[in-house]
Amino acid sequence: MSRLSSLANPLVTRISDQPAFPGESLVIIASPFFPHKLAKGYDNPRAQVVKAVNGIPVKNLNHLVEILRDAKEEFITIQCHTPLRRNDDFPAGSNGCRHR
Repeated sequence: MSRLSSLANPLVTRISDQPAFPGESLVIIASPFFPHKLAKGYDNPRAQVVKAVNGIPVKNLNHLVEILRDAKEEFITIQCHTPLRRNDDFPAGSNGCRHR
């Protein structure tokens, strides 16, 4: 729990708050990254609260599904309230991928 509170995660900071608007609910990432070379070097996003997808603020889980379903962009960008940090496993400027 100390990791969540030290990062100002809304799961902790809003624990006693009422919803900001009707239908609001926090959407969390419930599992770690799947093993993939693009995920190497990044913190585990588990228990992070989703802030926006492709720049659109997420209101609740149904809204997240709508955003993903209607997305026309080539890539999906998920922004959390607490930014994921890069680990020190890779040099600065590295994209985290190791090529063979």
